[in-house]
Amino acid sequence: AEALADGAVEDAAGAGRVLENQARRLERLVADLLDLAHLRAGRFSLERAPVDLTAVALDVGGAARPAAVAAGVEVGHPASPDGAPVVALADGGRVAQVLADLLDNAIRHAASTVSLTVEDGRGACRLVIDDDGPGIPAEERDLVFERFWSGGGRNDRTATSGLGLTIAAELCSAMGGRATVADSPLGGARFVIELPSGASLVATSGGALDPA
Repeated sequence: AEALADGAVEDAAGAGRVLENQARRLERLVADLLDLAHLRAGRFSLERAPVDLTAVALDVGGAARPAAVAAGVEVGHPASPDGAPVVALADGGRVAQVLADLLDNAIRHAASTVSLTVEDGRGACRLVIDDDGPGIPAEERDLVFERFWSGGGRNDRTATSGLGLTIAAELCSAMGGRATVADSPLGGARFVIELPSGASLVATSGGALDPA
């Protein structure tokens, strides 16, 4: 920074971008550390209600599209297989936070394609994020949701605080669900957010949904 201020750096614009990126990473690390501390201390708000996961996926997918375009990655239009709402019992804002983290992770690692699908199973609902990136070796999958795990061969595009996946997994657990990782049919990684179904509550409450 001092060399930049003194004019001793030839590519001042490039050096400025490096400093800006490093500052953003430090800011994200501090925010993630605070989130994780609050989660583990139980000091965070969580309001479970029926949430339409299809609506959440559409909102989060739309917000992620500019980053995907900048990375040269196409994000598939999120929908349930039959086009019907998929209702989970969860905190809509927290679900959006988890999905945003996992979708960002997929975009950063994908070669060209990310798929986002909503599924309704027996007693559980799922948000499925697939990418066509390098994937995660089977021997490393137990470590994916550990703090500061980053895997091997990370470059500038994929570097993160190493806490986003940990926070995502702990939020899922707090909502009575789980986050998992496996091989994707696209050739990369598949992350799944599984949450309890809220369909029965919607039926008894007249169809009221948390807009998230």
